[in-house]
Parts: sequence; structure tokens; C-alpha cells
Amino acid sequence: MVKDGGKQLRITASSSSLSLSSLSTQSLVLTFVRFKLEEHPDCAADFLQIHDGYNPTARRIGRYCGASLPGGGSVNTTHFVATLFFHADASVSRDGFALTWRSVDPSQCTCRSGAAGIL
Repeated sequence: MVKDGGKQLRITASSSSLSLSSLSTQSLVLTFVRFKLEEHPDCAADFLQIHDGYNPTARRIGRYCGASLPGGGSVNTTHFVATLFFHADASVSRDGFALTWRSVDPSQCTCRSGAAGIL
């Protein structure tokens, strides 16, 4: 489930994508408040994949599954658009995820560098 202010979007299809955007001079901070997907060593079953740009071909920030909050709870983009690609198979059902997002001035971002990109 994705939450924007008072709105909640429930993604129920087996594969869905959603793009979040801001002003072109801003970047985004995604804050995860809940994350519980099926655990798999390669995140091949159920996963949330976050891209730094308009679509799933943009630079991949990371692919996440299991119960650990992505980025320790916060994921920062370097672009003004983040694309979330969610995939679920039919084998195991978990609670899903909830997140909020906000726009920030990139010069004030305290991003951490990680193996999968800027987190």
C-alpha cells in the first residue's frame, strides 16, 4: 500500500509500477513505515524495486523483500522522479508495505552511498 497524504493506493496486481514525481529541481525522500514481503535470497518471489527516474529501465536504487525496511527506513533519489515496481507471485501473502514521500532540495540531502546506488 502506498500512502500520499490522506490517500492510500492498494496495489493488488501481480506486477505493478508507480511513478512518484516532484519539481525538476527537487529530489525525493521515500520513508518506509511498514515493509513485509515474502523472504527470498534473491528477492525473486515478491519484491519492491525502486528506480531513480521515469521507468524500470532507469538506474536501479535497489530491490527489496523480506521484513527489513528498505534503506533502513529511508531511500533518497538523485532524480525528481522515482519509479516503484512491485511484483508478487501467488505462493505466499504478506502485509505489504506503506511509505510516505516528500520533495527535498538535493543540496540539503544527506544521502548515504551503498552498493546498489545512493540510498
